Amino acid sequence: MEVHIYIGTDSKAPRVQPRKYGYVLACTLKGKLATKQGFKETTGTYNRATLEAITEAVARVVKPSEIHIHTENVLILTMLEENLDRWEQNGYVTTKGEPVANGDLWKQLKEKAGENLLLSEPGKHEYSMWIQEQLKRVTTNC
Repeated sequence: MEVHIYIGTDSKAPRVQPRKYGYVLACTLKGKLATKQGFKETTGTYNRATLEAITEAVARVVKPSEIHIHTENVLILTMLEENLDRWEQNGYVTTKGEPVANGDLWKQLKEKAGENLLLSEPGKHEYSMWIQEQLKRVTTNC
């Protein structure tokens, strides 16, 4: 099964601050597009918020799948593809012996992904504007 996860956040600023994030999980079931979405608030960096959204969405995938992760956060996608397996083998410690930034979330993501294949899809996506609109609506209703 092929699943697409589309990620958005309300801010790309690098500093730690309150943030909102959202995701859309989409797949085709019995010939029809099925979607689920989620929106939450957190306090952290842009990278942490993106990683939280990915982890939460991946946890909702119940069948073995090829999961395509769509986000503008290229750093997170690069770390996912190039470092996640190595970090797991090294106990979430860098080659310099330092704890991996957001190691708790990387570990959760690896556990929740299980045997699913995670593929990165960088850049804006078809749900980018919709997620931003929903995040603004959530912000104004608080």
